[in-house]
Amino acid sequence: MSICVALVSSEQYYLRSGIHRMFISQRPCKPEEKRPKEAAQVNYDIGVCSLELRDYLQAHDAFNNAIDIDERYAEAYYQRGTVAIEICVDLAIIAVF
Repeated sequence: MSICVALVSSEQYYLRSGIHRMFISQRPCKPEEKRPKEAAQVNYDIGVCSLELRDYLQAHDAFNNAIDIDERYAEAYYQRGTVAIEICVDLAIIAVF
């Protein structure tokens, strides 16, 4: 099972159980708080899953968060560029119609 399938399955469970309200109410770390490097990997994984699900805005935000946490995370920069290309392609297709 891929990580994306696991995350989607978990999200469906949380939505059905009402647990998501607890997580939505949580505030992210303040900019001045130090976040662990593992948080960059988690945000990167969320971005990859969002990209596979074609949720480009969430993917872009997740990759930006990963870069904010770890400025040397080259793969997050690459994936953020991939998101930008996908958004431009989608906009170009919409413009044709």
